[in-house]
Amino acid sequence: MAVQFVNQDAEENIPLSLRVGNFFLAHRKIFLAGLLVVFAVVAALVTMTVVTRAGMASAYDRIQDLLTEWHALDPESADSAAAETGILDGLQEVAAENRRNFAGVRANLSLAEIYFAKEDWASAREFYEAAADVPGGFYTEGFALYNAGICAEQMNLPEDAASLFLRAAETESFSQKPRSLFAAARVQEQNGSTQEALETYRRILDLYPSSSWTELAHSRIIALELPAGQ
Repeated sequence: MAVQFVNQDAEENIPLSLRVGNFFLAHRKIFLAGLLVVFAVVAALVTMTVVTRAGMASAYDRIQDLLTEWHALDPESADSAAAETGILDGLQEVAAENRRNFAGVRANLSLAEIYFAKEDWASAREFYEAAADVPGGFYTEGFALYNAGICAEQMNLPEDAASLFLRAAETESFSQKPRSLFAAARVQEQNGSTQEALETYRRILDLYPSSSWTELAHSRIIALELPAGQ
């Protein structure tokens, strides 16, 4: 099942210096239990960000250049590992220099996506959470927390995963709150925390009665409340 949002007007307003990085973020694929999740919230947020200062523009250009270099890496090349290390170091420098603005978010998300592609779940989670923690209430916060939850689940840390999914569902601007709540409840159920799972499933019914996830949540409630052996 895929979730994809298209905003043609937003795409036309994005400066050329941002497009390579945005394409990378908007088109990455995340597989978890057969689910493909593609969020366009990154592109939606970029439409809010007007680059008016030379320092900020330089940071975006640096991120673009580093992502372009990363996409161009030849894994068969003898120096690809060293080149990738340089790219990662460069992105971390941008993130460190922009701790309180969207350039820092972009740098941390880029780092997270690279590590996710490498299946380095711990590092990917670290940078997703760093992106979510940048102050400013950016629209990417829920997206970053959700993906951090996926990383935690891949690391076999169900309690951490459920907590991150719940945090994502509590972010004001995240459009996938019912999905995130269902993910939290699913993890709680699989971890044997039946009462917590029931409470989370019921939150979906209470808060999002018209969501496509409500019927699934209702079916899980029925299954969990059936007497043993039935």
